Amino acid sequence: MFEEGAAVPFDIQRAFVIRYVPPWETRGQHAHKRCQQLLVALVGTVTVRTKMGDRDESFELNGPRRALYVPAGVYVEMSSWTPTTMLLVLASERYDPDDYVVME
Repeated sequence: MFEEGAAVPFDIQRAFVIRYVPPWETRGQHAHKRCQQLLVALVGTVTVRTKMGDRDESFELNGPRRALYVPAGVYVEMSSWTPTTMLLVLASERYDPDDYVVME
């Protein structure tokens, strides 16, 4: 269960699910200027790599008991998907293509 202000540190403006991603595919590969996100693997497993400045970390999300908070400005890429993975993304902003920062 998600309650605004408790488990989610922002007002939820958008929610979507990423699924049916082949195990070899990488998704994300960008940061956001303003948008904060909370990532939750509802089913299956996915590896999330974050990068901010010199800090580069990887997290394995493998069930709904663990979520990953991604502040604005943090680069994210998702890989190593299991066939059943369903990743819930809660976002603090509505979709805005100008909010994306693609890393080279």
